[in-house]
Amino acid sequence: MKIMKTWTAISAALVVLTMGALGYVPLGIATAEDKNIEQMITAAKTPADHKAVADFYQAEGAKWQREAEQHAALAKTLVSEAGGQNPSASHHYERAEHCRKLADSLGQAAKEAQSLAKIHENIAQSSAGDKK
Repeated sequence: MKIMKTWTAISAALVVLTMGALGYVPLGIATAEDKNIEQMITAAKTPADHKAVADFYQAEGAKWQREAEQHAALAKTLVSEAGGQNPSASHHYERAEHCRKLADSLGQAAKEAQSLAKIHENIAQSSAGDKK
């Protein structure tokens, strides 16, 4: 039961993080960091402002990619600990499948964050060129 609550909390946090990367966090559940990036985006007017937003999303994307890799590795470990096709170790396979799904979601969130970073880098570069 305790493990299920922990995984539920982790899943909820992942949803919030993924939605934040996509820019869809409802204000009622946004964290202080989410509100900070929201403020940074809405206030971004200069190339430096957009570069700061890009840097934020680059860091988030890198963090989520590391987490995706950790969960993918954990999935492989759980499968190997299960001892092949041992039916009595089915909980290992269930946990491994959860880790694979989480790794996929985190990997997608990382890609979205990197995409947002690129958009803001392009805005920073184009607005810097406009001022020349």
